Amino acid sequence: MKRLIFSSLLVATCAHATEPTLREQFTAIREAKASRTPIERKLDSELLLLCRESCGEVPMPGAPHLRARLRPKADGCVTVDLKVKPSAELRAAIEQMGGEVVYESVNFDSVRASVPPAALLRLASRPGIKRVSRGFKPTAHTGSVTSEGDKAHRADVARVDFGVDGTGVKVGVISDSADFS
Repeated sequence: MKRLIFSSLLVATCAHATEPTLREQFTAIREAKASRTPIERKLDSELLLLCRESCGEVPMPGAPHLRARLRPKADGCVTVDLKVKPSAELRAAIEQMGGEVVYESVNFDSVRASVPPAALLRLASRPGIKRVSRGFKPTAHTGSVTSEGDKAHRADVARVDFGVDGTGVKVGVISDSADFS
């Protein structure tokens, strides 16, 4: 029995010893980022990991447990935002890759598309594409919210002085705080 426990402990210790340390993993990640090709640099890190996973590659050599948190939708595609001038050629290329254009804006040089993860590097390699980012969903927060801004803008004083509380007033806020250019 003692021999079996010792053998199991030895196997577990040896298996653990082959795992890279946290410091080694950080070093590997830093080196991998520094060695990215110009095309890989166009992709968000999360998209690059997902692309590698979907192509059957190790997402991050040297950090074996690192995986993309982003998952494809039920149709197998991911939503991406492209920094590029929209064009018919780009639309056709996205469709040929098995994706679809969701929205395009000539004024803002942007295209939102849904594409298979395995096609992300091919998409990033197209001429004119400056950046491929995750397509973030807008968030909507509704209801009464009291924050530091209430005090900073003296809204608490205004409510008392003017006898108002905002009941019946609809407010919409659009923020440009998520600039990924």
